[in-house]
Amino acid sequence: MSAQNKTENILFDIHEKSYNAESKILDLVIIIDNNKDENFKGKLKVSTPTGFRSILGQEIFVDLQKNEKRFISLKFFVGNNADAGDAQINLILTNEFDQKIGEKTVIHQVQESSILQMTAENQQIFRDNNLDSLKIRIKVSNKGNRMQQTTLVFKIPDYSDSNHFIEQHGTLRPQQDSTFTFSFLPSKELLKQSNFTINVTGFKDPDKELFGNTRISVQSVSHTQKFQDEQQNGFASTTRNSITTSYRRVGNDLDMYQILGSGGFNVASGYIFINGNMFMMNSQTDPIINNTYISYRREKSEFTLGNISKLLELSLFGRGIEYSFLNSAKDKKIEVGFIEQSFSLLERNSFLQNGYGFYVKGILNPYNFSHNLSSIYIFKNDPYEKAKHHLLGTEFTHNFNNLWQTSSKLYGGISIYDQNGITKPSLAFESQYSGIIKKLNLNGNIFYSSDYYPGNRRGSLQIQQNVNLMVFKKHYAFANVFYSNYSPKYYFYQTQLSSDNVKMEAGLNFAKTGSIGYSFAYQYQFEKSNSYNNFLPQFQKMIYQFKRIEL
Repeated sequence: MSAQNKTENILFDIHEKSYNAESKILDLVIIIDNNKDENFKGKLKVSTPTGFRSILGQEIFVDLQKNEKRFISLKFFVGNNADAGDAQINLILTNEFDQKIGEKTVIHQVQESSILQMTAENQQIFRDNNLDSLKIRIKVSNKGNRMQQTTLVFKIPDYSDSNHFIEQHGTLRPQQDSTFTFSFLPSKELLKQSNFTINVTGFKDPDKELFGNTRISVQSVSHTQKFQDEQQNGFASTTRNSITTSYRRVGNDLDMYQILGSGGFNVASGYIFINGNMFMMNSQTDPIINNTYISYRREKSEFTLGNISKLLELSLFGRGIEYSFLNSAKDKKIEVGFIEQSFSLLERNSFLQNGYGFYVKGILNPYNFSHNLSSIYIFKNDPYEKAKHHLLGTEFTHNFNNLWQTSSKLYGGISIYDQNGITKPSLAFESQYSGIIKKLNLNGNIFYSSDYYPGNRRGSLQIQQNVNLMVFKKHYAFANVFYSNYSPKYYFYQTQLSSDNVKMEAGLNFAKTGSIGYSFAYQYQFEKSNSYNNFLPQFQKMIYQFKRIEL
């Protein structure tokens, strides 16, 4: 920084300079000393380079009494788009007539940041015309503060010869996004394949340092080719478009027969996928058919008929039909379904005897796992509770930044019981979070549901908090607290369950010595329930309420 300026008995100087790398705040303390026998009024004008922002603004009014000395604190935010290297901040002090009294130049060195990210605009490409060229679009983002020379290498398979490698070069300014587009016409041998994969790798020039890679799956949906949907895997033990039969014998008298398979094919307008599983044992009169369904897809719509499994807040499993629609922008989706609660497609029980349910669900940004919102309505007729349950709720996920994330659920329900004519309202709430404050990692969740809540977790209260702190290099302190109360209530059960669990733990994880790790922890655990050994007399039950301390 420059030397002191003293003009017209006004002293103007830099008193102190500091920089916080975590908050990216540059602090300057300016001293202005009025040695005159009269008041001084003026302005302090601030000029900053690209990427720097003065929190107090570009002009700061100064009003000093005679012989008054004042310290002025200036704060600058150093953004990600600040160029690496020496940055100059100019400070000019003027009087009330805009005449320059003094000038300062502050030099701040911006550390170099080199961060590149690459993503494919479409991870899966469907081709319906073999005469058209194939276009691959890769988005590269320069998140650093220096200009970057990049090279993208496209690896194209060629089944008649070796692989082909095509390079594209580009220059990205700091905080700039650029899209690399590569078009080519697949060879005749490649066109014969129903699907193939293109690999793209990104390098920083001139050292060819790898910064990312991605894969693009290309599938042909033309009428001359066989379409295989990669999203449908069927059973883990089978492959697509296949049928497997098996026979098993357990012991001396148990025989089991099974047939399962999955496959898909194109139709005149759309695509059909079928999945099936059927097994039978010699002790049964009817075969069990589950996980068996047929799906029809056309443009943005999909219909599914057969076994439907929906892991919702009020889960539904059984025979049914489901419809889903996704808009062209892929940011809005709706699902509607009806499910009859029968395990097998072939049931001797009359239709709807085991109960039934239906649901409507709308989702905003279904493929954005950082920011999404959904709402759902679920109805279930439960013959075992002799009740009709209505559940309405919403769920959302929001990432504030790379360090803090949160998700929450809120559900309200109404249960109408046929046997006693009671209408019972209920509520459930859940919230989860995770974040980092300097070297402190935090995450926790809380869940609450009322006693007669018809969802999967009835009558529950769960609170959990985890803390992890790096005390010094490679040594971590941790603490966990967990509390659970489970006390669901039913109108058709005589005995009501109630249990409490408390667990607290704290300790240290020390750095590894070779392949051996060390830790020291204190643990406290308490459990209590009215379900422990109900066959014992009342005075003996208290023995099974216990506490445990571990060291």
